[in-house]
Amino acid sequence: MLLKLLFRRPGEDPLIPNFTFQHQSPENLESPLFEEIFRLRYEVYCHECGYLDPSEYRDGQESDAYDGRSIHIAGHGLNDGIVGTVRLVLAKSPAEQFTFEEHCRVFDDYKFPPRERCGEISLLVVRKTYRRRAGDSPEAVSRLSLRCLRAGA
Repeated sequence: MLLKLLFRRPGEDPLIPNFTFQHQSPENLESPLFEEIFRLRYEVYCHECGYLDPSEYRDGQESDAYDGRSIHIAGHGLNDGIVGTVRLVLAKSPAEQFTFEEHCRVFDDYKFPPRERCGEISLLVVRKTYRRRAGDSPEAVSRLSLRCLRAGA
């Protein structure tokens, strides 16, 4: 039963979302996709979570200097436009820092691999209406899936 649940065709179970994904390199930060990404980040980080001051983003878009050297991935719902995004910040030279280095101290004895071979996953954002769906348990899976797992199916 669990295998049937996990491998249903898209659209059979309203609790199993259907998504498409799109990635974008930073060549055109003015594109409609980036506008959607930056608006979603603003909505979540400024209004829902209160991590950032909305008055610092008068255009309703949250972006920063790292966006220009990041690969961005956006998830789209079948009917709801963009529902989530994440970026991979890249370093093209040994002098470029990652975002976490602005806020956290790295262990003194830690030696980074060559920066041009590293990346930092940052700014994972999911639209509020997709963080927990009707029928999800506190574990964020459908109650039906949990029953199957608990039953050993």
